[in-house]
Amino acid sequence: MFRITDYPVVVKDHLDQFKDLFSKPQLSHFAEYLTGLIVCDRANIKQINNSFVGHREYSNKDRFMTRARWPEEKVDRRRIELIKSRIGHLNPVKGCLGIDDTILEKFGKQIEEAGKYYDHAEARYVWGHNIVTSQYVTPRGCFPIGLRLYLKRDKKDKAFRTKIELAQELVEHALLSGLRFKTVVFDAWFLSKDFVKFIESRELNWVGAAKSDRIIFPGGQRMNLETFRCTLKKSDFKKIDIDGKTFYCFTKTVKMSKLGKVRLLIVHEEEDLSDTPKYLVTNNLRWEARRILKVYQGRWPIETFYRNSKQNLALEDYEMRDLVGIKRHWYLVFLSYTLLTLSSMDRSLRIWVNANVRTIGEKCRWAASEIIRDFTLWVLKQNSLKRSANEILTIVFAPRSKIGQRFQIA
Repeated sequence: MFRITDYPVVVKDHLDQFKDLFSKPQLSHFAEYLTGLIVCDRANIKQINNSFVGHREYSNKDRFMTRARWPEEKVDRRRIELIKSRIGHLNPVKGCLGIDDTILEKFGKQIEEAGKYYDHAEARYVWGHNIVTSQYVTPRGCFPIGLRLYLKRDKKDKAFRTKIELAQELVEHALLSGLRFKTVVFDAWFLSKDFVKFIESRELNWVGAAKSDRIIFPGGQRMNLETFRCTLKKSDFKKIDIDGKTFYCFTKTVKMSKLGKVRLLIVHEEEDLSDTPKYLVTNNLRWEARRILKVYQGRWPIETFYRNSKQNLALEDYEMRDLVGIKRHWYLVFLSYTLLTLSSMDRSLRIWVNANVRTIGEKCRWAASEIIRDFTLWVLKQNSLKRSANEILTIVFAPRSKIGQRFQIA
């Protein structure tokens, strides 16, 4: 693992916007942790701390994350204000809010509020944390907005909240934060009467996926979606091209059990309709197939966020047991993802484009290359100061407390 002598540009360019929330030593820990999330292979506290030349004792950074007093929720609100300022006065019709959940797999049995959850994607039970999140999807970028931890509790426990209730809180949080959007998108798990009625009470549209066994009443007959699809002919499906991809779609206004009138969209990707269809429904009865499908595609960035933040930003790499530190870790992952996304709007845009750097993973690797360059320049400077190889290695690998009396770090 290379050693870090300076923060990457994506961190340095935004520190001033958060420095009033920290003491000077805390700001240093804050910047180092963000840097570590972006460039370290496994971004736990110890590795992040020890990756810096002249690093402090590990316990200092552990204390910063788990016990020190600093306003993590204010940091997160500042992040959302930063998003709003960069996006500008967005037409609400062009914005949507995606809702989804993910499981963060852990192995320590003493981790606070960890539990056993069924992972539908992997068809197995997983030990860890289950978080529900919201994602703001705009033409200028897609940003994580809020998160809620789903707690496995007895339903009689006052602390218990269903995932539907957590999703409602996330929608309300986004509205109170001043984000401009007119539609909420979600998968089949969240397609419930309580959730859609809540969304409609806020005068918003919604588009959700539906399971094939959901009951509808076409022409007064009662049948599930799969049975209804089997009554359709190939000629009932219209070919639609969206962003270079072809779909075969059927749409109709129907009455759905518990939800009332909805606009139903049945989507195939194969021309012979041999593939498993996707069922989508919306409360906007005037929308046609193209509009419904394009809006629902706004949910895809959430899947991208989960994949990128787990693979590149250590969303589930934390090794803390205390929930305070764990939540701070999640907040800082959200911030690092946001800063990397916003970097394409900053003065560094020309650098990203010229280097063909677009994805979060590519931006993390670009930031790591900055770190390597800065470290190389630092070594050359140490050499110019007539320091021997052993002296340089001592500075690189020893804690600051052990080298402070012998060397002045330059």
